[in-house]
Amino acid sequence: MDSFIFWIPLPTLVEFVIYIGWLDVAEKLLHPLGEGADDLECNYIIDKNLETGFTIVDGGGDPYPELEKDAFWDKTNIALLYSYETAKREVQPMSGSIANTK
Repeated sequence: MDSFIFWIPLPTLVEFVIYIGWLDVAEKLLHPLGEGADDLECNYIIDKNLETGFTIVDGGGDPYPELEKDAFWDKTNIALLYSYETAKREVQPMSGSIANTK
């Protein structure tokens, strides 16, 4: 009986794993909060920002709207929605999952 040579294409397998990883990263970048109906749609945001940028560069768009008086128009001392102690506190809401590990 002839000997059977079992050969594994290792470079091709490594390349396949890397490409699948890149596809997964690209999907997460495109839809960072998932693909449900209530999730953030990044394509719309990217398209809107690109359109706004082109409009600004081209000098197009409508002129600025006229100012309208609101409830705070004539007031000089407006009560803050938070205390001064709260304003001094440093808040970092965008911390990663391993930010506090040692």
